Amino acid sequence: MYLTFPLGLNYVFGKKSSPHACEIGAGTTVLTRKVNLYNYEGSYKPGYFLGHLSFMYRRVPTDGGLTWRIGFNSMIGTAGDIVPMPALGFGYAF
Repeated sequence: MYLTFPLGLNYVFGKKSSPHACEIGAGTTVLTRKVNLYNYEGSYKPGYFLGHLSFMYRRVPTDGGLTWRIGFNSMIGTAGDIVPMPALGFGYAF
């Protein structure tokens, strides 16, 4: 079991008068040590960090309503491995 602490910053590029925007973000996730609850002795593994990047297209109607975004997030491991993952989000603007 891991306990995680994600930290990140996102910036949204676009004009306030336009419903179209680009969202770019970066951050890190701190993972604590892994502990096996069923075999306590010798089950510790050290904690580590994962980096993440996000690139999203965001659509927010100027008069409110359904919002959505689509893009991808990349997880970057300590060994240099990169895992791209699709991302999709929905919301409502007032």
